[in-house]
Amino acid sequence: MLRQHAPSTVLDVGSGYGRVIEVITSTLPAAKITGTEIDNATHSLAQQRFAGNSNIRIELCDVVKYLVNSNRSFD
Repeated sequence: MLRQHAPSTVLDVGSGYGRVIEVITSTLPAAKITGTEIDNATHSLAQQRFAGNSNIRIELCDVVKYLVNSNRSFD
């Protein structure tokens, strides 16, 4: 389904350690992905996991507040 729609920007809500992000990047390697995680320790681990990938950004935040205060849009 991801390949059919081929989004260029993706928001992953509640990213945890990044398993879903890993699947998305294997399917859509050029997609810009923003992950959100509210737990500080989990956020740190996810950031470390994807530190070498400039297409992935992990935000420590409540996703509702992030969307309200962000001017970013996602496919």
